[in-house]
Amino acid sequence: PTKSAPPAKKLKRSEQTFVTDQVQTLRKQANDYHAKVVDSAKKSQEAWKKGDKSKASTLSAEKKQLQEKQDGANRKAAELILDAQ
Repeated sequence: PTKSAPPAKKLKRSEQTFVTDQVQTLRKQANDYHAKVVDSAKKSQEAWKKGDKSKASTLSAEKKQLQEKQDGANRKAAELILDAQ
């Protein structure tokens, strides 16, 4: 039986040359936006259950704006990574 080579060592993000400080900053921003999206969604659902449809609608719109910002940060980070490769 032949021995196969061990799998290549997976690099940490900080060791990957194409993951720059700017990429890490954008990913952190996206994660922060995600936390706010989750919070807005939860508050919107709570408002809806309490019968405050106006507040629920406002929070839902806020959630959508935050999702767009999250998507934008992730998109920019992905573009930077792909451009560097």
